[in-house]
Amino acid sequence: DADLDANVEEQPNRDVKPGIVFDQNPNPGNRIQKGDVVTILVSSGPKKVEVPRVVGKQFDEAIQILDDAGLEWRKVEVFSRKPVDQVVRQDPKAGEESSEGSTLVLRVSKGLEQVTVPNVLQQSEGDATSELQASGFQVEVVQAASSDTPEGIVFAQNPDPGTEADKGSTVQITVSSGPQQADVPDVVGQ
Repeated sequence: DADLDANVEEQPNRDVKPGIVFDQNPNPGNRIQKGDVVTILVSSGPKKVEVPRVVGKQFDEAIQILDDAGLEWRKVEVFSRKPVDQVVRQDPKAGEESSEGSTLVLRVSKGLEQVTVPNVLQQSEGDATSELQASGFQVEVVQAASSDTPEGIVFAQNPDPGTEADKGSTVQITVSSGPQQADVPDVVGQ
């Protein structure tokens, strides 16, 4: 309508919808000759980028890689056996195509879950084992003589009740085998 020629160039733009002009040259308001060319830049939508692999990287290094690729991120902390602050999972996965500016979810290790060790003293071996396993612990049973505790009853545990320990770690319980027995020597005639 202004008797100007249009030079249309499509370029990726993550802030402007596809098909919409986001820039022009010369700028509006400039005076040019009829028939001159005005270059208009039309959005082709966000640029597609290949998602880099950040699993196994420390969180700070991972977000730098994502920033360099033009991707956003959201951190979700999870319990893991991996070192604290290491990326253990990413979504979308490495190698997939994603729009520039899109958000990746990074699952980042916050270490092993800590659980309070329950008090299983004065319980039977079976009850103590069940309670510890229900709390997420492995159980190691040791038999030892005790003159104060009936046979089959727990009289010691390690770690102590009420302390914090890694979920999945081992709690050792010591179960009474009854009072210590001794053979009576033959002292007749001595």
